[in-house]
Amino acid sequence: MNIKTALKTTVAATALFAVAAPAVAADLSFSGQVNKAFAYIDNGAAARGQTVDNDISGSKLFVKYSGNVNEAVSVKGRFELLWRDNRLGSTGVVNSAATGEAGSDVDGGDDNVGAIGEQWLALEHKQLGTFQIGKLEEASDRAWTSAPNPASSIVDAGSNLIDSVDLHVSSAVDNTFSGSTTGEFFNDFEGSGGANLIGYVTPSLGGAKLLVTYANDNDVDFGLSYGGKFGGFAVNAYAGYKNSSGASSTIDNQWGLSGGVSHDSGFSIGGGYGQQNLKASGSNEADGYYVLVGYEANLISAGATGIAFQYLSVDEATGTKGDEGKAYSFGVEQGMGAGLSAYAGYTLVQVDRTSTNFDDVSLLMAGMKLTF
Repeated sequence: MNIKTALKTTVAATALFAVAAPAVAADLSFSGQVNKAFAYIDNGAAARGQTVDNDISGSKLFVKYSGNVNEAVSVKGRFELLWRDNRLGSTGVVNSAATGEAGSDVDGGDDNVGAIGEQWLALEHKQLGTFQIGKLEEASDRAWTSAPNPASSIVDAGSNLIDSVDLHVSSAVDNTFSGSTTGEFFNDFEGSGGANLIGYVTPSLGGAKLLVTYANDNDVDFGLSYGGKFGGFAVNAYAGYKNSSGASSTIDNQWGLSGGVSHDSGFSIGGGYGQQNLKASGSNEADGYYVLVGYEANLISAGATGIAFQYLSVDEATGTKGDEGKAYSFGVEQGMGAGLSAYAGYTLVQVDRTSTNFDDVSLLMAGMKLTF
């Protein structure tokens, strides 16, 4: 497919339809969510509980617009403001009983971080597809994280949840750390989660869509999504390829594939595989996989109960031969009505390095998410 030709065709056709008829309907909505949790982190040499913003899906406000130009063309837009205080993913635990709390780590997860999330416009044509412009997901986003997940507020597909926790060498004293963190041993084999870009999405063909985006940093991304239902089974899949050769001095490209199967009984199974390719020949290149098993049912009248277990393994994300990160996650999420859900879970992170023994890192977390 020639992306330039496709984009020109979409814009031209949309302009013709826009001239032919005025807007006949429009909707403007304001919504958001607050997602807060209590997290107890233990890295084998220090432990501390703290209240965090659960950035699996963090606190945010957003405005959505949708309107019809005519029967064939519609316009959509979204503005999203993120406001996350003490983010889970960037917090750590460097204090010990001997040293007391280090002031810089009491709220170590980026306090009062306000940022623009998505900010985009889209013109959608029923036969020609969708043209996108602004800050939004790249085409390879979700290539690594699209497994069905009934407890998505506490088990994050393809993630170990805690990236900035300092690792402790088993033989070291309690308040001495290695200089390495949990996040160095893991990798997301997909897009960055949001970039300023232009993009094109084809119409659905048998449940499949092709996505192409070009970002300001010269990244070109491709994505292929699929969703379908066969009897009592729902199937979803997403494959993505990210060409980073123009934006990175070290990474040439990376790709991921994820998805799974859900049954009407409530059971689901899914997972993903990804690989990163570097420019330098002979480099140790990262690859990884995960498996996620879930169950969802209306066990109580308040709302659906979701249960999920995940095993995650990534090799050589650090670039060092023999390095491996593994994570085991289990969680339960309960719908409570009125936009509220409650969740609790446990994650164990283990990292391996030749000739170095690190202590395991554990996370016990419980919280609530309110969507409004």
